[in-house]
Amino acid sequence: MVIITAPEPGAEIARGTAVDLLVSKGPPPVPFPMPTLVGRPFDAVQEELRQRHLFFSRRAL
Repeated sequence: MVIITAPEPGAEIARGTAVDLLVSKGPPPVPFPMPTLVGRPFDAVQEELRQRHLFFSRRAL
C-alpha cells in the first residue's frame, strides 16, 4: 500500500519527472466504524478511544 508520494498529490509535474513512493510492507489497514463522539464529554471520548487502541490529541479551538 502506498503511504505517501513526492511530489504531493495534485502537483503538476513534467513528463519524465521521477515520483517517489513510500510503500508499506505491513498488513493492509483494517477499516472500522468510527463512533459518534461529537457532543460527548471529553473524558468519555478519551476512554472510548483508549479502549479501541486509537491515538488522539487535544487542541483548543
